Amino acid sequence: MGGWITQEQRVRRINLILSFIFLFRFVTARDLSLLCSTILGINMRRITEYLLKNGFIGSFEIYDPVRTTGYYLLKEGLARLPKSLLEYDYYFFPARYKSSMFWHGEGVIRVFLIFQKTAPKGYWMSEWMVRQDKVKIVGKKAMGGRLSWRKKGVLGGRLPDGMFVVGKKARIAIEYEKTLKNTNNWERMIRDLEYGLKEREKIDLVTKDIV
Repeated sequence: MGGWITQEQRVRRINLILSFIFLFRFVTARDLSLLCSTILGINMRRITEYLLKNGFIGSFEIYDPVRTTGYYLLKEGLARLPKSLLEYDYYFFPARYKSSMFWHGEGVIRVFLIFQKTAPKGYWMSEWMVRQDKVKIVGKKAMGGRLSWRKKGVLGGRLPDGMFVVGKKARIAIEYEKTLKNTNNWERMIRDLEYGLKEREKIDLVTKDIV
């Protein structure tokens, strides 16, 4: 894995990368390279080889819209994660990869890395984690092995692409857009986010917490 580092530092690096993959269900070689170069300051290729060799992650080839490699967590990788993350049901199957979401997913990850690099405190929750929390809060159960997040009354609105949480009160909802929206569309989106996250007093959020 290169460099003269302690065992503790090595373990921390590995766990940070595994947590990074967990947050977004899967990441590409492009995403992993950016994480390693901007946040960790290590060589992506060598750490990837180590994770693959030890069965922490699996890989699959992506051909559309660009040619790259995707990485997702295996059972051994999940076992390395903190219990706070394992409260969420992780799943990813390469067969379900959607090329139409490639650029959007990459954009969200880049926003995450900006927060990761600049914010001294706080943590990131991805859309799928917010969705699972909301389903648990309103007492709905999974259907057919997957969360019934589209069922009317479960979420009641749009969910953000991510949420940065600071302390017990501050919530920053993140919405990544690749296309220009007019004023009415922006107002509608913000209103949907507010009601979708607040869930009419079922979630401890107030309007001023939604940014």
